[in-house]
Amino acid sequence: MLRDPACTSWNNAMQRFFKYIKIILLSALGLLAFGVFLAIFGQDIASGWRMAMYTHPNEVAEIGVGDEAKELFFRHGKGQKKEDYIIYKELDATFDINSLGKITYISFVPDKMTTKYTYNTFPIQTVEDLQDKFGAPNIYSSSKDQLSRRYTYSTDNLLTGVTYNFEQNRITYIGIGNITWRHSGSEHGDYMVNGTIFCPGERCPLVGDDVKPEWQGKSVRDLVANK
Repeated sequence: MLRDPACTSWNNAMQRFFKYIKIILLSALGLLAFGVFLAIFGQDIASGWRMAMYTHPNEVAEIGVGDEAKELFFRHGKGQKKEDYIIYKELDATFDINSLGKITYISFVPDKMTTKYTYNTFPIQTVEDLQDKFGAPNIYSSSKDQLSRRYTYSTDNLLTGVTYNFEQNRITYIGIGNITWRHSGSEHGDYMVNGTIFCPGERCPLVGDDVKPEWQGKSVRDLVANK
């Protein structure tokens, strides 16, 4: 029995139509599922990616430790000069400068002006974030009231390092540069270097918010060498 060519053509057209409808519906469902997935897990994925890519900072606003102060002035103006450091309020950063006109230390609040992140998207938000990423620090210290802590990581035998400062388990600011004794403006609490606890104890080189007289002019490296 011969089929009507018009009927056959109609059937083929309808089959193609429903095939396209099926493809469109499946694509829409796929996009919908992907959108739901991103809504639920998108922030976690973004946070995980930022953490995976994060490394210790070595410069702030295109200025690094060891750069000349004139480069800082050229890029960011004179700032607010104090004794041996300069404050840039618009950067939320402070630059220490030695007698040779070199930058020795930079402290800053992690934000868009100093990093590529905003404060709320900065990968390191808590002590747990920091230690999950980098492990135990070379230097750990706390205030006597235990409200603030500092964690320093060094790759050159305690000459220079990166210090993360926390208050009530929230990142407050970061410092990069030469490692010196802690002058926090408050009394010292715990002090540990390379896994050895020095404070509190008889070997503690700190007193109040300063360094004991016998340790004036010496460094953390001397402390470790004489433990």
